[in-house]
Amino acid sequence: MPFGNVVSAKVFIDKQTNLSKCFGFVSYDNSISAQAAIQNMNGFQIGTKRLKVQLKRSKEASRPY
Repeated sequence: MPFGNVVSAKVFIDKQTNLSKCFGFVSYDNSISAQAAIQNMNGFQIGTKRLKVQLKRSKEASRPY
């Protein structure tokens, strides 16, 4: 593995179209691997889209209010 051992990975799929919703989650077995993935993959272009790679936000930080 380029960044470390992946513990889990999930791509979210639209149930109606069966197409990717263009986001997902990857979990690594340690924070050093996660940081390496963020540093190397954030901004990486796939087709016409660029990846946004970041640490998981807490539920409190994700709330709009």
